[in-house]
Amino acid sequence: MDWATIKTDRLSNLLQTDKYMISDYPISQEQKEELILFRQLVRDLPQTYDTANDAADNYPQIPLFVTEG
Repeated sequence: MDWATIKTDRLSNLLQTDKYMISDYPISQEQKEELILFRQLVRDLPQTYDTANDAADNYPQIPLFVTEG
């Protein structure tokens, strides 16, 4: 695993979840909070982990409502 792959995955996840962050997008407050936490965790990967392998091993799971809907 390398940081370039992590960065690509992170960008993909952020783009995939952007629409849910629009203020009037119809999701619950709980879902919005879950999504905010997920997005912050993926943004913080390079600062939180020393190696890309550690970041990959601890990559946060995208909220289920995103992948199911």
